[in-house]
Amino acid sequence: MLPGRREPRFESDLAVELQGGNARARNVSASGIYLETSVPLRKGTDLRFTVQFAPVEGAPLRMDCRARVVRVERLVGRFGVGATIQHFSFARERKVADEST
Repeated sequence: MLPGRREPRFESDLAVELQGGNARARNVSASGIYLETSVPLRKGTDLRFTVQFAPVEGAPLRMDCRARVVRVERLVGRFGVGATIQHFSFARERKVADEST
């Protein structure tokens, strides 16, 4: 957990699918996320993205989010993006039946 935050924020390294590209979530909380991406985003932009979690009980778990960009930092070869999460929902992808059975 990162200190000095209103809500617990946890360091992470999760795959994120953005419109127009991909990102890595470096920390996340119930109300915010910090991403690293090559997609040039602007402060104030509405953002939709999906965070991919490791499979739990054999089925992949994803979090679909709507957020607003509140901070953009230039990093070497990419951008650091802070966003407030306005809405999120979890979905578990259905297991694909093994066709060899």
